[in-house]
Amino acid sequence: SGEEGEVSGNIIAKNSLPLDRIKDITSQLYNPNILINGNFSINQRGTEFTNVKDYTSDRWYFASFDVNDSSGKGKISFINNQCIITNFNNTQNYIIQPIETKTAQQLCGKYVTLSAYIKVENATKGSVFIQLVGDNNVDSMWGENEVKIIKTEIYDCLNINEYTLCKLTTIIPEDIKTLCVTTGSHIDYGKGMPDNTAKVYIKNVKLELGSVATPFVPRLYCEELDLCQRYYCRVKISQNLITSNDKQILVNLKIPKNMRINPTAVFDTDAYFHNLSDGNAILIKHKGDSP
Repeated sequence: SGEEGEVSGNIIAKNSLPLDRIKDITSQLYNPNILINGNFSINQRGTEFTNVKDYTSDRWYFASFDVNDSSGKGKISFINNQCIITNFNNTQNYIIQPIETKTAQQLCGKYVTLSAYIKVENATKGSVFIQLVGDNNVDSMWGENEVKIIKTEIYDCLNINEYTLCKLTTIIPEDIKTLCVTTGSHIDYGKGMPDNTAKVYIKNVKLELGSVATPFVPRLYCEELDLCQRYYCRVKISQNLITSNDKQILVNLKIPKNMRINPTAVFDTDAYFHNLSDGNAILIKHKGDSP
């Protein structure tokens, strides 16, 4: 019969764990999240954006495009670790996170699972989706090559009025160099766009190795911020001593960490030179200008 605790034939020794206890233990195991800021905790650019086609919450790009409205109508907010999309247009409102080539190529030929919790309020129509797309451009989804849709899962807005685990599992093709996670609504998927007044809530977005959606466990805030600042960081310029002449102003600008590539920079507010001798302020750069 074997020693106590061993499995012999079809008999499990009495000190072995029961099946429900094994399931309870394994349900607590989790894979690391390949995505950055999957719970929308880092928002260096702000927490509310209207009619934009740009990065919003760190690492998340808002794709808001309407063939009938060049402004790309749509509103996105980030509250209590949730992404909330509303004011829908007629074509597409969804979020994208690109995964750089060095990471994406490590996933090629392997099973991955994408998951997110999604709920929809005030909808009488429409669908939401989760999706993996990619192409063979290095660190770019908008190169000369056509974007490849790897896999999409679609959910009827009327069926997810409470937070629902939405997921897909697939194998990443061997030729992929850049990978993107997308979720939201698009006119061509399922039943199309939700009502203009609908609200789509998204939280705990996770991409992981394997064929199982394991529990979402957030990183420490400081760790998540550090990962985000490799791509984007805000630096405050405020100095009393400035070296200048009639053609230039020299300011020491210290970037807090090594970034993914040599960074570009823009002012996020109007920039002024304050003359300490007479107190006058001279506008030197407008919001959005490069230094």
